[in-house]
Amino acid sequence: MLGGLEIASAYAALGQKDKAFEVLAEAIKQGFGQPDKLNAEPALQPLKSDPRFAELLEKTTRNEKPCVYNADNRQFDFWVGEWDVVDASSGVTAGSSRIEKELGSCVIWENWISANTSYAGKSYNIYNPDLKRWEQFWVDNVGGMMHFYGGIKRRRDGLLHR
Repeated sequence: MLGGLEIASAYAALGQKDKAFEVLAEAIKQGFGQPDKLNAEPALQPLKSDPRFAELLEKTTRNEKPCVYNADNRQFDFWVGEWDVVDASSGVTAGSSRIEKELGSCVIWENWISANTSYAGKSYNIYNPDLKRWEQFWVDNVGGMMHFYGGIKRRRDGLLHR
């Protein structure tokens, strides 16, 4: 069975630009997410001068990397980095944490190492769009695991809180 890109290419080759754009738009609406393939398709070259092509290329890029372009998936970007964690009451270093974005920026991965013990753990954090909340699955080197969920909510005064 032919996909939307192939069908759109056939229409473009026949000079039926509007039909080609219609098929491409539907393929992208259905989740087509290969902007490099769309941009490189020789039969679609005549469409590139049309402003609709740039718009469809942008939508295809968003399909390819949905977590990069969705604001909800970006709420915890501030956490990404290398952290030395200090107990606020004593000033004693508790450990260090390295936070990275993985899997197309859809997952925030935490790597925790305690300062004065052998305890270590990892958490996998992802925004669940169906439940409209962040979920964290924590595992550690002593067989522990926990599941947390929640999110950031805006207070009436406009400030954020958990």
